[in-house]
Amino acid sequence: MSPILEVYELVKQYGNFTAVKGISFAVQEGEIFSLLGPNGAGKTTTISVLSTLYAPTRGDAVIAGHSVTRSPMDVRRAIGVVPQELALYDDLTARENLVFWGQMYGLAGKALAARVDEVLAQIGLTGRAKERVKTYSGGMKRRVNIGVGLLQSPRLLFTDGPTVGIDPQSRRAILDSVKELNRQGMTILYTTHYMEEAQELSHRVGIMDHGELIALGSQAELTPPGGRERTLVLHVGAGRRRRGAGAVAAPHCRRFAGQRHRSRDRADYTPGGGNPGAGGDAPTTAASRFIPLTCASRTWKRCSSS
Repeated sequence: MSPILEVYELVKQYGNFTAVKGISFAVQEGEIFSLLGPNGAGKTTTISVLSTLYAPTRGDAVIAGHSVTRSPMDVRRAIGVVPQELALYDDLTARENLVFWGQMYGLAGKALAARVDEVLAQIGLTGRAKERVKTYSGGMKRRVNIGVGLLQSPRLLFTDGPTVGIDPQSRRAILDSVKELNRQGMTILYTTHYMEEAQELSHRVGIMDHGELIALGSQAELTPPGGRERTLVLHVGAGRRRRGAGAVAAPHCRRFAGQRHRSRDRADYTPGGGNPGAGGDAPTTAASRFIPLTCASRTWKRCSSS
């Protein structure tokens, strides 16, 4: 795949405040690329610069071969934008909203009518297209908002937090819609502060914080390789004898580092420091007490001290 979006040392300042601090990345054609980060990380500002709403203070970005600083109108013809805030008129129907925004894109006549019908089918609102948007649920309004971004059949779709403030069922529908658009060939830059969304949707993820791109890669590349070392697996039923004969400890039942371990709160656990599996002592809290490590049998019992 070739990059449809290339960002070069992008900086955006507002007075003395720097919202985006020299970030660089590329989005390959045909992928879903997510910008993941907390509120205030600079995700929306980045989308605003890439969609030519704001001019960058320094740096540049190239979309479909066009610079956002030198050819902004060509960039706008290649992109669709789904803003975080709803860009809809409540007193108009879904169809009327799409017709209005289609006209803003320069569509007209039969081409406009046909495209509106296609978009209504894509967002699953054909049967309710004649109802006023103010009667819709939050999730339905979000779907119309996505539809506006699809009207000119963009090569790259920017979606800025499309699931913010909606119910789980509507959120599920939007995530499925994003995946279906990608299966149809749409390239998507998706911003979110939900890690599970980035994990489910993305081919690659860029993590932003305080205006900086602090990590970039696929899920496999961003997952710490040592995570499995801090996982305790209990095999239930191993070494169990027939019913009524009593339970015995499985041969592999043993204590960490030959010692009993302390119970503790999650917040007091320090990986690699207080991890009993690493041979260290667990941190002591007021609620701590010695407890025996349970054996791998259905009847939990104290392991032998030998």
